Amino acid sequence: MTHEISLMLDHVHSHILEFYLQKVKDKNICDFKKSRDLCEGDIKYILEYLSQALNLESPQLFEDFTAWLIDLLVYRNIPMHPILKRYQILQEGIKTVLPEISSGVAPCFEEALKHGSFVPKSTETPILPPEDDLLGKYIRFVIGGNRKARELVFKELKKGLTIFHVYMKIFEPAQHLIGRLWQINVISAAQEHYATVVIETIMSELYLKIFISEKNGLKMASFCIGTELHELGIRMVTDFFEMEGWDTSFFGAHLTIPDMLKTLHEESFDLVAISTTMIAHLKSLQMFIQKIREQDFSKSMKIIASGYPFLVDNDLWEKGYTDIKAQNAQKAIRLTNTWFNV
Repeated sequence: MTHEISLMLDHVHSHILEFYLQKVKDKNICDFKKSRDLCEGDIKYILEYLSQALNLESPQLFEDFTAWLIDLLVYRNIPMHPILKRYQILQEGIKTVLPEISSGVAPCFEEALKHGSFVPKSTETPILPPEDDLLGKYIRFVIGGNRKARELVFKELKKGLTIFHVYMKIFEPAQHLIGRLWQINVISAAQEHYATVVIETIMSELYLKIFISEKNGLKMASFCIGTELHELGIRMVTDFFEMEGWDTSFFGAHLTIPDMLKTLHEESFDLVAISTTMIAHLKSLQMFIQKIREQDFSKSMKIIASGYPFLVDNDLWEKGYTDIKAQNAQKAIRLTNTWFNV
């Protein structure tokens, strides 16, 4: 039922937006003349997340988005009261424009507000690992813009640390912690971007070591959905499969669904791995998988879908997204190799 509500909400999106903007102007919630575009952008973003949550019958997706939004504002000393007012006006707009879906939408708002309680997830700054710890050293080098971060990784590799452990014990936890530091306004966006570039550079340097494994005859294609900018996770997973003997092709993001289907049609892939970090891209992910399954060439092809939304709501794996349910790269490889009798 909520899937139909999501479609109806999308259909009247512009009318709800018009109602909302007029109310914000009338109630003088913000300096409307100066920030109309910003206000409009914000509400479009909120409506998109609400629609995604309804489409997938997953209120927890909207809860998680609300908690993230609150964190972002609190740690930048931006009052939360306007957000509460915006949610109230948005509910009023939905009830006015399309009253028949109002009761179906209400639980999402109720759960989001109850879950977040308009209190940040955590008021504590994440504690960095000790300075003499490998991860602690790496993070401090990266957020300090110190090139010793790269030297540290290659020094550990020479000592015998495997590429797998570099990815899982350094890169993955470092990116998670650095992302959190940006979210709570401890580091800048530039520092966070620099951390990503450092990892991408090191990964590129490691490719000569990654692409020497004996091949098992199976091929894998991996994609990020839409304009998804969070590519590191699926890149790491792709490298793990490569080291396990798969012949992999990482295509990244910014490809249209027709382009991705054309690529899959032209080459005989056994496995397709698709990732999204942004909840707002789940409809595109759903559409891409549906289009793949409609193609004759996909009859023997298996699909893995992964990313942050699947960790927020584990039930997403049961909603037709994937042939293999795996919360991490190790499990994905083990289950996939078992499936293909490798």
